Amino acid sequence: MKTYAFVIPSAFRVNAILRTGIRTRLEKEPNTNILIISPFAEDDAFRKEFPNALHESLPKIPLRFVRRIARARELLLTVDKKVFVKSRLIEKSVMARRAVHALPWQDNVLTFFRTVLYPLRPALAWLCNKIEERLFYFPSLFQVIEKHHPTGLVMGTMTEPDDIVWLALARRYNIPAHVVDFPWSYIENRLWAVPRPAHIYLWSEMMREELLSNFPFPKEKTHITGCARYDWYATTFPTIAKEEFFRRIGADPSHHLIAYFIGTPYWNPHEHDTARLLLEMIEKGELPKNTQLVARLGWKLAPSDPFLTLKEQYPNFIIQSADDLPHQEYPSHLVYYSDLSLSTFSSLALDAAVLDRPHIFTALSGFDALHPDDAATARIFEYEFVKNALATEGVKVSYTLKDFKSLITSAVSNPSQGATGRKALAQKFLGTIDGKAGERIAQSIIALNA
Repeated sequence: MKTYAFVIPSAFRVNAILRTGIRTRLEKEPNTNILIISPFAEDDAFRKEFPNALHESLPKIPLRFVRRIARARELLLTVDKKVFVKSRLIEKSVMARRAVHALPWQDNVLTFFRTVLYPLRPALAWLCNKIEERLFYFPSLFQVIEKHHPTGLVMGTMTEPDDIVWLALARRYNIPAHVVDFPWSYIENRLWAVPRPAHIYLWSEMMREELLSNFPFPKEKTHITGCARYDWYATTFPTIAKEEFFRRIGADPSHHLIAYFIGTPYWNPHEHDTARLLLEMIEKGELPKNTQLVARLGWKLAPSDPFLTLKEQYPNFIIQSADDLPHQEYPSHLVYYSDLSLSTFSSLALDAAVLDRPHIFTALSGFDALHPDDAATARIFEYEFVKNALATEGVKVSYTLKDFKSLITSAVSNPSQGATGRKALAQKFLGTIDGKAGERIAQSIIALNA
């Protein structure tokens, strides 16, 4: 009997991994069990959604300890290519809320140190992996392994704390590990150090070339399959009728709708000001008067006081929380049924491109005049993967108030405008979406565990 264990540390991973063809295809294999290791193991609704699976609660890990060890590995094994130096400078700009164009001397010292040690990098990577295997041998985790003896581990990434410890356990027990949710931004702004050993499932040849050209990683452990979380757009989507969806979110289906996806204040602390600008445009008639604005707050974000104040002032303003409505059907249908969606910076631009709906990135702070923070926010759009997206013209950026108003009014009045660019954006990053990426990932996992 084979057992495939899915490591699901968050509601986001439920959407990105469990609710895809990966699990459903593996479930069809004869003599196969699906084990879901998650914080939702005792949730009746969750168990009911996945009735054919075995469930184990995700053991708690000492986060601070794991992060410190992972940070030490990153400092030692970071790849100092120009693209990653630039990525770190963008990150520092966002943190400092000003444009930063030079690394501090401490970073330069570390870069010199890594350059001297470069010939030893393979040995250092091996040593770091062994240290993690030794230090992350937590009893609560290996008890799950000893109980179920999984044939393979399926997880989202290789840098989040829960993924790191399970990868270490997989190496220790010689269990194949499969990283199946590699986001479009992952290589450039999350994976700076030599990757940990695992099978990686990538969206396209472009993504594989980017990975292999920047990191020492065996090509045979990379697999081009497409992205499973976009499969349903080619099969069953939409799954909720417009009237029903609007009823669920408290909106009027006979009115216009704009969706604003709110990210962490880390990227842009002024998104409430941008929401205010939108509401004022509606109030002044610059947008149709019967337009509703939905602000969907990202994971673990509570509505700030400025958002709550806007809610009191404008009856056409709806606040929605990813934590309260975590199912992927909400952001996906919100993109689909809106005249326009916006974000400071989100991969939902790809969802909008696939669904042929306009999406705008907002680089401004939300004030009538330029704000000192604008320069830092604008640095986000210098990431190479974002520049590649913008080059297709499938998503636009508003850097100034004039751009902002022009792009929004144009998109609302003529939503078909930009369709060619959106098609190019989806094709560039996702290739042909045939609804079978999850099945291809599962087939590869099955073959590797044969």
